[in-house]
Amino acid sequence: MDYGGAHNKQIRYILSRDSIIREHYYPHQKDDGEILFRLNDRMKVPILNDDFSRLVNLISDLNINTWKSKYSPQMIDTNYNVLDGEQWRVMYREDSNEYIVTGDNAYPNLLPLGQPTLNREQSAYYRLIQILELNFEKPER
Repeated sequence: MDYGGAHNKQIRYILSRDSIIREHYYPHQKDDGEILFRLNDRMKVPILNDDFSRLVNLISDLNINTWKSKYSPQMIDTNYNVLDGEQWRVMYREDSNEYIVTGDNAYPNLLPLGQPTLNREQSAYYRLIQILELNFEKPER
């Protein structure tokens, strides 16, 4: 899962059976104006079997497999224009299926699940971030 703004910090989460990784990338502008993102910090937290099962259940409850493939404000209001904001991507594997969902200032709603919303804090996407972040709030093992 990746998210961030075009010229702001980017955050990436990588979940595997035994660990979760959170990486922060910060923009750096080259002399020619091109923006590159450099890895600034990386934190890896081990996940025990019970924690992994709990995490998978919480993520499964979000039904990522039912989300639309792309979310944008124009899905809600065709006159909505944003020049900056948050772009995001979720890559999710379930059994042999892979789902890639992207968004640009719009998100899958919690209720009704998967419908477009502009309210990030009430979205299933934001809930996913909260679930992943819980792993970084635990004391060291």
